[in-house]
Amino acid sequence: MINFEVTHSNDPDFIGVHEYFMNKISLGRSKKNNIVIQNIQKLHLEIEVNETGELFCKSLAPDAYFILNGKKISGKKRLLPNDSITLGDLIFKIPSSSYTDDFNNRDVATLYKRAIGRDPRMKPIFKALEKEILSLSRKKDND
Repeated sequence: MINFEVTHSNDPDFIGVHEYFMNKISLGRSKKNNIVIQNIQKLHLEIEVNETGELFCKSLAPDAYFILNGKKISGKKRLLPNDSITLGDLIFKIPSSSYTDDFNNRDVATLYKRAIGRDPRMKPIFKALEKEILSLSRKKDND
């Protein structure tokens, strides 16, 4: 999982904590990116967390750069908790990356409780998914 906190954006609705349950996200002007930001390259930046939980930020174009803790960076750089990244009008901080906790942990009940704790509105969605999965499982068993 990759998570970060947007502390500044021209879009006030984008400010806050963002979580992505994947090990790689891209940022850029193109709608193909996970996060679309105007006034930067179409495919500008990639954030990736590896199997050991290390988080990296990488420019995707030869002339693309990002500001990391006030320094202009081009290429690939390891990110640490509390690092601040500026990209276009967006400023975000890296509170943590928990790839090993969420992706290698096979205890579904723990992941469920953690997700519900973060956002209680997810509970009815999970219940509906569970019901659908059980229904499909029963259907498969009867075939």
